[in-house]
Formats: sequence, structure tokens, C-alpha cells
Amino acid sequence: MANNERAILQFIDTWRENPQRLRPELGSLSNETHRTPDSFHYLSSPEGLRDIETGDLVKEIIDKETPLGKTEFRFFEALESWEKENEKGTGLWLSAPYPSQYPCSKAIFFKISYTWEGQKVLTNSAVLFDATSAETLEIATKISQRKFDNPEVLRESLLVLEDDSIELELLKIFSKYSKPDRISDDYIKKHIGLFERMIMEGTDSYLIYEEMRRTGFIGNHSISCPGGKLTFGEHTLSHSQIINFSESRTACSKCGGTDGVVCGICKNCAKHFEHPA
Repeated sequence: MANNERAILQFIDTWRENPQRLRPELGSLSNETHRTPDSFHYLSSPEGLRDIETGDLVKEIIDKETPLGKTEFRFFEALESWEKENEKGTGLWLSAPYPSQYPCSKAIFFKISYTWEGQKVLTNSAVLFDATSAETLEIATKISQRKFDNPEVLRESLLVLEDDSIELELLKIFSKYSKPDRISDDYIKKHIGLFERMIMEGTDSYLIYEEMRRTGFIGNHSISCPGGKLTFGEHTLSHSQIINFSESRTACSKCGGTDGVVCGICKNCAKHFEHPA
């Protein structure tokens, strides 16, 4: 919860400066901390997949300067190629924990779909679950008929699901590691409006965080806390920018410094965790 508090206070301050995706960001925040699936969409275009809220090309947001960013960019290239080459299908991204940046495992299901007007889109559903790297690799090996023993190889791989029923089976498996909380979509939507107003009216950030806890809008599970510019989820464009460009006064958990601390670790110490163990 301490890491959640630090990250959420950062998010709130940055949302005030860049409120374009505030409502979907709030919804994703609630879903992540309750371990419930979080839905979002990508728009298909000749140039590549675009964020449906802003129209921006997702691949242009990816930070290709870090090992993690390079790995996720390779995955995204595979995702775009698969989407262009197929008229239907379901793909899966499985990501194991990553020291100092991803505190838990994450899965995203990508389904090729179409709007009523015939526009091709990817309808996506992300869910966090508290499995270890070894457990996540075991899950991937079991469902893909391919041996995975390296989390970074898995992180860059698109797993194509032959049967939609596998998605339901996987959600049951994920729930064994992190049991989803019982919270309704209507409850989340109602409180999104409340916290949107509080944020834009300038209410103290800590008071907003405390109200989020008091009302149960945020749960007790960790949020996804990326270190690169791209994280797959509803936060693709703004959660990630918050982490990269927003600095915190919170002390680093490694050295005690206060220069550019995000998710409990400063930029200098984070360099020593570029490669997961």
C-alpha cells in the first residue's frame, strides 16, 4: 500500500496537468487494485495501432532506449503484424514481474473486432495477478506448447490462442494467485466522476487518496508501476508518461535520496536493476 500511495499521489498531480485521459485512467487504477479485468481498445490504421482516446500511434510512445522498452517494442511489432495479417483471432501477452518496475505479473488478451461501421479494432482486456516469474513461465508453457524458461523471451512473445475458451480457463488460473474483489462496474463509474471533480477542483492529493481508500475505490493489491514509456493497459499513454516525467519528493527505498523517485526508487538506483535476476 505504501508503493500504491506514492504512485497514486504522483498520478493525481500529473493528471491535473494532463487530464486528457483522466476518466479511463481512474477506471484502470480501480480495476488494477481490485484485480479485476480492465478493458481498453486500440484502433487499427494503415500506419499502425492507435490509442482510441487520443488517436496517437502507440508505437511512437514506446521507449526503445531501455532493455525493458526494447523487449516490449519487439512484442508490439509482433502484435501489429498479427493484427494486419488476420481478420479475426485472439492473442495473449504474458508479462512476469520486473524488479523496480513491474511488481506483479500481467496478462492482456487482444481480440480482433469490428465496430458497427466496419472499423477494425483490437478489444483488449488486462488483468494483474500475483504469480512469480517461474509460475508465469509455467503457465505460458502449458498453454502455448512452447517451452518458456526466460521471462524476457516470454515478454516479447505474442501467444496466439486457438480457442476462445482458453481465456476463461486462464482467468480462473490467475484468480488462484490473486482473488478478484467483488466490486461492480456501476460503483466504479459512479466514483470516477467524484474523483475526476476532486482532482480538477484542486482538492489536496492526499485527501483524494484517502477518500479513494475509504470508499473502496482502490483495493489492497499493487498497481502496475512501469519504468518505461509503454505499459500495456489502459495507462498506455499517460500512466507511463507520469512514471517517466514526474518526479517525487518521496525518499528512495534503496539509498534514501529524493531525486526523481518513482515507485519507491530513484532514477540512479533504478539503473542497477535494468536486468532482472
